[in-house]
Amino acid sequence: MKNLKSSISTTRSIPNLLELLKIKKILFIILFLCGSIAVNSQNLSQFKYSSEQSKGRKIIPFADLQGAVKTLHDVQVTKQKAAAGYNSANLVRDKKLYLGYQEDVIRYLATAARELSAYKGDDSSKKSALEREVKKHEDDLEEIEDKLENLNRKMKDGITKWEAVADARIRVREVWQEAYDEVDDAEDDPEEHIGDEPDDEDDAHDQWEKDLANFKRYTARIKQKIKAGYRTHDEEIKVAEDAVIKLEQGLRLR
Repeated sequence: MKNLKSSISTTRSIPNLLELLKIKKILFIILFLCGSIAVNSQNLSQFKYSSEQSKGRKIIPFADLQGAVKTLHDVQVTKQKAAAGYNSANLVRDKKLYLGYQEDVIRYLATAARELSAYKGDDSSKKSALEREVKKHEDDLEEIEDKLENLNRKMKDGITKWEAVADARIRVREVWQEAYDEVDDAEDDPEEHIGDEPDDEDDAHDQWEKDLANFKRYTARIKQKIKAGYRTHDEEIKVAEDAVIKLEQGLRLR
């Protein structure tokens, strides 16, 4: 009788155990789906957030590329500050001015030297005045030559610094181009960011279709904003490259 009761109790416990396992399995599936949805929603949210930004690195929906843009932009700003004191227009203007002064002083010196050489009189004060005139022009010429040497040295330094600015800006633009390409690739593989398309035509599939439409809208907006920034990149690169060209031309002035 005891064995029979024990057998009945065991038989009754089997369905309970199966029910418990079934519940645990359902809970696991629910937790797994919730986790997946959370990740996918976060990715979609990141694209949405980036599409809503007006400018700056937050337009990029990828954290690693955001970090790269910040690092390279900081480098560019540092190089830009270092080049700020090497205004190509001012340096070239100053050199042209001093070259003009040099030409005048050389002419004055030649005239004064001829007058001194031609003077055959015995008036020592007159001769001394002519000698002082020659010496003055020689000193002026030496000072101008020092100014020109300093300007040439500064132009050489400026070329190096503006080349560094151009290079840094080009690198920033390259990362932005990479970001554009990554967003473009994401459009071709949306399931990586919003999850796999559900097989069944149900509410889940309808939601996925909405997510896909939003995703495409976000990526299109992000790409448009990145492309709009290319003009700024190109303009700043051109400014730096033009500065290099002007300084190189200035160095060749004689």
